Amino acid sequence: MNTTEQAHALAQTLHHASQLYHEGRYDAVIPLCEKSLSLHPEHWPTLSLLGHTYRQLQKRDHALNAFKASLLIQPKQAHALIALGELLDERRRYKQSIACYTEALNIDPDALPALLNLVAAYLEEGDLTMSQTWALKGLSQQPHHLGLLNNLIVIALEQGDLEAAEHQLTQAFALKPDGEDRVNLLVNHARLLSMQLKHECAIEQLEKAYAMMPNHPSARYALSMRLLYKQRFSEGWRLYDARFQQHTGLPYIRSPWRTDDLLPQPSLQSPQSLHTVERPILAIHEQGIGDELFFLRFAVPLTSFGYTLEYLSSKTLHPLLEQSAVLPQ
Repeated sequence: MNTTEQAHALAQTLHHASQLYHEGRYDAVIPLCEKSLSLHPEHWPTLSLLGHTYRQLQKRDHALNAFKASLLIQPKQAHALIALGELLDERRRYKQSIACYTEALNIDPDALPALLNLVAAYLEEGDLTMSQTWALKGLSQQPHHLGLLNNLIVIALEQGDLEAAEHQLTQAFALKPDGEDRVNLLVNHARLLSMQLKHECAIEQLEKAYAMMPNHPSARYALSMRLLYKQRFSEGWRLYDARFQQHTGLPYIRSPWRTDDLLPQPSLQSPQSLHTVERPILAIHEQGIGDELFFLRFAVPLTSFGYTLEYLSSKTLHPLLEQSAVLPQ
């Protein structure tokens, strides 16, 4: 087979693999890509397709390697850079994802997914100034984009600028959003109301959001925390526990009592596994009140098995914990 025939065969294989991908037949795409790459290991379009396919199959490490290999050969791929950035976001490697999105926008200034992801990544990184700069740049081109408006609201709340947040919320609700856009705005409106100490009004907004989308993680989690704060424990714990039923495919521990986690806790699979422990168990406070309250609930099953638990926490949390009935007496 001469060079022209080889190029034609490679193009046909890639076309067939792309068709299968768009049909959702991802398992069938892999062998076609692997066959092509065995003959043409530096064919970057095939490597990119392989990356997208692995991502659909939740094989994130394989996808990451495929995109990196493709971009090493042909760096000017906006879609591959965006996909790689999103994989890095999942690993909380925001500095690297920011570099990907910035380069994607250099290649294609109209790549809206890159802009939205860049705003979010800067926000996660804690760089409110850069997040705001890019959000405003996007709004100068698309003034009614609800995702960008919502990001500006989050930034204003993070900065403690409640007046700006309220103004932007009014602007956003005037656009009559629906679906997830409306849920996100309701969640942030509730956050604003909480910061204004209007806790019952905040719960009302979150209940609206939860009713619209019961599986929306932010709505469910925020509502659970507001209910717990108001000592409505049975409702709050039910909503809080629901997030541990979501199988994300990410290698993060969700609960030490679950045996099907990707990274199970080897030292504490169940209270029975502590049968050799004779000394008291020391629990040290978590970094946030949500984790604090959640993990302290495991004190109840531990003490019911006859173990002594000593808890070390900030004094400011003692009154709340004493009233919450989370810790056993």
